[in-house]
Amino acid sequence: MVIHTKGRINQYAPVTDLRRLLENRSIAWPYRYTLGALSVATFVRQERESRARGSRGPRS
Repeated sequence: MVIHTKGRINQYAPVTDLRRLLENRSIAWPYRYTLGALSVATFVRQERESRARGSRGPRS
């Protein structure tokens, strides 16, 4: 049962999200660490691709 859910629109804070995920005891630790690592890795990859294209906006 999901009691509290936080959603964000046009906002991404990977460090805050990772910290919140790692502190969440309602999710088993293997999922917390796996999902957290994948989340941060995806953000870093997207950020590097964005900088390589020279834009900060969405893909066109």
